[in-house]
Amino acid sequence: FGLLPALIRFTLSSLNAFLSQSGAAYDAPGAEAGIAGNGMKGKEEEEGGKLGGSRAISEPEPMITDEMSTGETAGGGSPQPFVEATSKASPLPRRQQEERLLEFIDVVLTLTSTVISIPIGTSALTDCGLIPALIQTVSRDFEAAQSVRKGNAKSPFTNPGDKEGRGTAYADGLLKFVSAQAVQILEAAIVTHNSALVAFHELEGVDLLVKRLDFEIDQIKQSGNETPSSVGIEGDVEMEDAKSQDGNKDGSIDSSSSASARPLSASRRVLLFSLMNCLTVVFHQQENSSSASITSTSAAQLRKPELTNVIIDILGYVDGYGGVLGSLVGTLLSDVMNSDPQVVHYVHTSGIADAFFKMVKGEVTECSPLLGSSSPILPASAELIMAVPNVLSALALTEQGARDVKNANPFPALLDIFCSPKYVMPSSRCLLNEVGAIVGTGLDEIMRHVPSLGGIVNNAIVDTLSRIVSFGKEVVEKEKARDVPVDGAPPSREIEGLRTCLVQYAYNISQLLEQVLHHESHCGSFVDRGGLDALLELFPLLIPGGTQFLSHASCLGAPSFAKLSHLTNSGAITAVIRSISSNISSHKMIKKLTECLEKQVETLRISQGELWRQTRKAREERTGSSVAEGDVDETCGSINGILDGVPRVPLHTLEDSASNLATTDALSNFLRQFVVTEWLTNLLTSSMRVALQKSSEIGTGWGRTEREWKKLLSSKQFEDLVDELSNLHRCSMQEVCRVRTEEGYDQRESDRCCPPGTPGNNSHPALYRIRIVCPDGAVVRDGIEIDSSESVGGLEIGEIVEATERCINSSGVLRYRTRSGWVSEQTRGHGREPIAEVMEIQGLAPQNLSSGANVDDSKDSADGKGKRVECGVTDLCSMSAAIMARIQHSRTGLFAYLSRSAVSSARSLQFGSISFLEGSVGAHISSIIKILSRNIRDDFAIEGAVEAMAIALSEDMRTNANESAASAHITMYFGCMLGLLHASVFEEKREREVFNVLLLFSLLNEAGILLDFRESKASCDPGSDADLPSDGFIGAIRFVLSEGLSDMQRRALSSADSTSPEQKLSRYTAASFPPALALLRRLVSRSILTESGTNFSLAQMPPADLDKLVGGQGQIERSFHTGRFCRSLYTCVANISVEMWGDSRLANAPAHVIHPTLNLLADTMSSLKRSTQSSANTSSGASSRSRGARGDGAGVGGGGGGSGLFARRLRARRPPFEPSEDTITRLAEMGFDRDHALEALETMESNRLEVAMEYCLSHPPPSPASAERRRAAREAASASRRSREADAEASGGNDSSNNNDASRDTSNDAESSSSDGGAAGAAAAAAGAASSQAGAAVESASNDTATAAAAPSAAAANSSPANREAADG
Repeated sequence: FGLLPALIRFTLSSLNAFLSQSGAAYDAPGAEAGIAGNGMKGKEEEEGGKLGGSRAISEPEPMITDEMSTGETAGGGSPQPFVEATSKASPLPRRQQEERLLEFIDVVLTLTSTVISIPIGTSALTDCGLIPALIQTVSRDFEAAQSVRKGNAKSPFTNPGDKEGRGTAYADGLLKFVSAQAVQILEAAIVTHNSALVAFHELEGVDLLVKRLDFEIDQIKQSGNETPSSVGIEGDVEMEDAKSQDGNKDGSIDSSSSASARPLSASRRVLLFSLMNCLTVVFHQQENSSSASITSTSAAQLRKPELTNVIIDILGYVDGYGGVLGSLVGTLLSDVMNSDPQVVHYVHTSGIADAFFKMVKGEVTECSPLLGSSSPILPASAELIMAVPNVLSALALTEQGARDVKNANPFPALLDIFCSPKYVMPSSRCLLNEVGAIVGTGLDEIMRHVPSLGGIVNNAIVDTLSRIVSFGKEVVEKEKARDVPVDGAPPSREIEGLRTCLVQYAYNISQLLEQVLHHESHCGSFVDRGGLDALLELFPLLIPGGTQFLSHASCLGAPSFAKLSHLTNSGAITAVIRSISSNISSHKMIKKLTECLEKQVETLRISQGELWRQTRKAREERTGSSVAEGDVDETCGSINGILDGVPRVPLHTLEDSASNLATTDALSNFLRQFVVTEWLTNLLTSSMRVALQKSSEIGTGWGRTEREWKKLLSSKQFEDLVDELSNLHRCSMQEVCRVRTEEGYDQRESDRCCPPGTPGNNSHPALYRIRIVCPDGAVVRDGIEIDSSESVGGLEIGEIVEATERCINSSGVLRYRTRSGWVSEQTRGHGREPIAEVMEIQGLAPQNLSSGANVDDSKDSADGKGKRVECGVTDLCSMSAAIMARIQHSRTGLFAYLSRSAVSSARSLQFGSISFLEGSVGAHISSIIKILSRNIRDDFAIEGAVEAMAIALSEDMRTNANESAASAHITMYFGCMLGLLHASVFEEKREREVFNVLLLFSLLNEAGILLDFRESKASCDPGSDADLPSDGFIGAIRFVLSEGLSDMQRRALSSADSTSPEQKLSRYTAASFPPALALLRRLVSRSILTESGTNFSLAQMPPADLDKLVGGQGQIERSFHTGRFCRSLYTCVANISVEMWGDSRLANAPAHVIHPTLNLLADTMSSLKRSTQSSANTSSGASSRSRGARGDGAGVGGGGGGSGLFARRLRARRPPFEPSEDTITRLAEMGFDRDHALEALETMESNRLEVAMEYCLSHPPPSPASAERRRAAREAASASRRSREADAEASGGNDSSNNNDASRDTSNDAESSSSDGGAAGAAAAAAGAASSQAGAAVESASNDTATAAAAPSAAAANSSPANREAADG
């Protein structure tokens, strides 16, 4: 570090000498402006200059040497001047010498700033005296500036005169940049090195910076008074972009008066920024420093008039100074007040607080309805906006300060930023990058630390939200009133801009709310003030209307799943409402959403009737049937057939006519209301999930809070709403499945994949107008493939561009080709966040478009990576069906959480008689089970379904190869309903599965499967094939399997007669066969046997209470028994499996169907064996239950102990159970003693922690005598086992005969068991026999069938595009 310190010493000493002589020249009497003569006269002062006329600072001795500073000139005596020492090589005009030497100093300081950023460099340069040298430079510059001002001159540099016409602007600017760089180096050194901070304070650097800052502000004031226009100050370049430096481009708020009052040059702005930033850093660092030499405090500096006046002037003219400088002032204020709250009083009384409030609140003006009564004057600066909440929080640190902030109430003006077009794209980027969330965090801190301000902050938030809602309604009305485009003219740009603003307003305010509403007290106040109502109103307004909605929905890659209002917006609003659900009463939230859903269903019904009336003529032409005028209103109440009148052509091919316009408007309104209904249903489901989660965490069972919201779920109002939603879903899915299986649907879908210009293909428009909706913008690339293409630019959020074609790349991402390059529809990955939305489609693509497009994309396909798939626009009818299919997911979620509500309540049932009074747990469970079972039963009893099932399941139809459109759409519909049933009866939790045994019991009882629980039919054999119902969900499963096998047979026969590759499964089979097999496999799951919590409660229940609980209408006459229930269920599933396995049509099934079918048979036989063991291990009656409670018999789940030869032989045939010491240890850590843990493990014969824990919770600890008996039994069993092993080793040849004897004993035991066990054994035997008989059929199947064991485990693995899309249904 020898060269660099010497270089710094030379440059700074020379500059200081020049500035000292300049100041002396102006201080001399009669001195003229500028430096005259051939050289600079005078000598550098040895005592140093005065800091603003106050304390003298000595020369930086470590930085100045005799060799560098006292060289003799030709005239002798005086120190070598700065100019003469560096201009001997090339004599230039004096002005150029000064400019070049300043440039050299700037380069040296740039090098110094780089070195100072390294800790070791800071330490070395600080030890060499860098800090005093830099302070001396800033001081000399300050003195020179004061001297120039005192001498009534404009510059200390040589003025070349009018002959060269340049002036001293460049040199003046360079000098300010050099001073600014010196201050920045000081700041970096102070942050990195504590010794630098100490040296800085010892030399009173803070005083120097404050006085220099005050001087510059005073100069700016005088310039503002003297300069009537925006002419550059001192000839320097004025910062014309001061108003737009942070992204503002429109200048919607006239702030020219503020900018002209405080005109800034570029160099002066940099100097002000450096001074203020350095002060902020010094104040922050000195509060954290432990050095005793630092005696000055930031509060004392703030109380000085110079700094106070500077802050007030910057805050008063923040638009002229710029948002960045204003943010630094805000940061300085918040840091000083937080470090010393006693200074808060001074800030309020000195006028600083008033200036800050005035800056935030702006001026009261006549504004548009959007801006309200105040116009924000804050510059569009993200830094300043983020700093405002921190300053407000600091101003309210004291009680008086909080009262002053409350009286000033700047929060409405602050939140005006979130609904002003000045602060959103395309005008400004200041609210991007999570700025809304940062402001929300600051407001949350204010509300938590100053509760008295919580009310006005919440009021301001709700008012802003309400104004955004009002603005959204205004936008929707303008969109409705917008004229129809004529001759392809684009729509109004103004309305498009309003929609862009609305999208950003909603996203920004949602970010803010997400941070504020995570606190319970904030949520309650927000909801009471109407904030929740405003949020529920806002979401529908974000969905565009009219042809824009239809264009957007038609161009979506997956309308059944994609968000129609932008993922970022709908996701943010949904997250806010979920946060509210977590922090307010569940009863209040569910009640509010229930009321909203009721109103929304009525609104949907009105739009549905309007669509019926507008499409009446088209429907009559399509179906050939007419509806009388008097029957129109009655027909409008149903959704069935509503899509018959919707055109089967893309939107851009419709003629511009009044009838088509009325049809598209009615269709758009109906689909928008449908989407809102789906969204509200999802919110209701989410609120129920949160309520269940809170109940589980509290663990109160059936407390007052839980009773309130569950009582609401049991009310008649909620029951009617669920029935209404179920009917809507039922009719909608019928319509969806009917459209997707009608003639012509597959052809329309295949046309979309044809290249543009194909004869007869009209699915490709000539022009797409798309809007960028991703907050991060869009990346434009020069090819279709993302990874192999180069980025050629970007698009900001809100920008609207035109695209001429689109396709799908090898990653499955939809890409649009704009003039600049290719843009994606969505991001890749799990989130699938929308990037662009289509606003309008026009015209038909020309024939030669595809050939020209492939030229640009040749590099994507050259390496084999590019796979371009054409993707045309969906026709209106198919698009409508896809949107209506979205309700499948919402209703599935609703029923799943209703089911979980019943299951969680069932675990809190008390032993003995159950109360079914209103508000009791019994009434709640009974009501939920009735709602679920009734609607599920109605799902499988739609018009035409019962007749179709009866025909399809008859013996005459088993070999029928004819395909029926009616049976096809019913099959697809049943697949959807079976998926719904699966979610309703089953829940998968981490390591275990939970069944809603009550709902399953109710459904099976209605289907006539549970004859064991009816005394009059207890002797019936449930295993006979004649008992399999042909209706209900059992009949639906059989119907789906039968239709699927028929479809496989038809396709196998057609492929045998054709050489072209044929699709292995039809669309409806691929959508229905996997749900049916998945449900059957779930019904034979072992989890039903191990559902000990619910099963034990049901086993203690009298038959009359069980009948009321499941809605049996007096049919249940026997107590619940887990083994008997499971055996009946497993036998039914076994009969269905045998029926399918013995069907000759199965030989035509592909491999990926055979494999899950084999798994189903294996699971069924295993479950039958377990249920038979459970039946043998437990005998009916109270005595059996008491033995099970003592550990002598089987547990509630079965499979445990038990007496009798059959059970003993079964236990002898399998390996003895060994309790796990690890599980015992973990149970002991939970508070259970060792004997209790051992009893649980041995009784349940399972080492799973959750199973043993449930047993311990539901059974009392064993008595000492019982524990001693168990211990003795374990020791005896261990001794007996060792004795048998020794005997086996002695006589190894007797094992086979013993096994045969055991097998014969087991067979005899099974024959002597109850009729139920015999039926189960017969079913298992039948399954085995059917397996043997079907072997030949499997061997004669195709080669795919021969490899079934290695195939995927679901029919949905079919790679056909048609099969994959059928999953939408």
